[in-house]
Amino acid sequence: MLVGSKIDLEEDQREVPREHGIDVAEKNSMASFGEISSKTGQNVNKTFEVLTELTLERTQNR
Repeated sequence: MLVGSKIDLEEDQREVPREHGIDVAEKNSMASFGEISSKTGQNVNKTFEVLTELTLERTQNR
């Protein structure tokens, strides 16, 4: 999973556009791409939930 930060900024203020993050995650066969804000806390809990689910899925499939 690839995680980008600064989701609280406007799109034109970000150094890396969301679409680029999605492309990088796909090109590197990552399970997903998510964005968070450490300033507001947006999507932080959800991102950890997804990471936990992905980890559990991979360990159970071994």
